[in-house]
Parts: sequence; C-alpha cells; structure tokens
Amino acid sequence: MSFTDLTKIETLVKGTVMIDAKKNFERSGYLFMSTAWVQSVMVDLTLLRNNPDEIEYFKENTAFSEQLGKKRKRCWKDDFSFIKKNFFLAFENIITEDEKKIFDNVHVLRNILAHSRVSTGKGIFYTSQGIRKHGISSWKL
Repeated sequence: MSFTDLTKIETLVKGTVMIDAKKNFERSGYLFMSTAWVQSVMVDLTLLRNNPDEIEYFKENTAFSEQLGKKRKRCWKDDFSFIKKNFFLAFENIITEDEKKIFDNVHVLRNILAHSRVSTGKGIFYTSQGIRKHGISSWKL
C-alpha cells in the first residue's frame, strides 16, 4: 500500500467522521431546543393555571399581561426539575403517571444533551455520573 493510498483512506475516514459529527450536532441541537420549548410551554401553562384571571387577557392578546410577563421571565431562570415539579402540582388532578413519565424522559434527554462529554470524532455522547443513575452511560444519536 502506497502513501497515496493511505492518504486517500485517511481523507475518506475524516470525511465520514465530520459528516457524522455534523449530523450529531444538528440532531442534538434540534433535540435540545425541543426540550427548551417543552420547558417554556410548561412555564406558560403553569402560570396560566395558577392565574386563571389572566387567561382571558392571554386569549385576547396572545401575550401575557405585564405582571404575569415579569413572573414568566423569573421562571425562565428556574431549573427544569423545579419547573416540572410546579407543573405537576398545578395539574395534579389532570396529569397521569404515564404522562409524568414522558416529562421525566424529556428531563433526562435535556440533561444528557446539556451535560454529556461530546466528541466531534465520535457518534456517541458520554454521560455524566448523575445521568448514569437512569441507566444511560452512552447514547448514540
């Protein structure tokens, strides 16, 4: 095998790795932003559930009142687990255990994407100790 052949093989492998890395970044970015959207919707629904007098204003204006908007901005700083807990409390008479599991899975996915060791050269995320308690040590996109 000549040096030229080795260079061609190396170029092909690097090209494949970079394509995989690009796919991983795109997929993980899409998934992460989807979990951020779920978190945002949970905040909105919890605020409206806990402030029913604001619902008509929201329906008419498709926006929160100034007062509720300030509460909303404060909630954006909260951790997903805190938001999820408040969401479950606000909808405790409606939400089922199966639905809670779905939100728990979204929470785990969010943490995998936010707290994993990422390598552009591999198609796998390596998870932190806290995520391993859920039985996930590595995850292929």
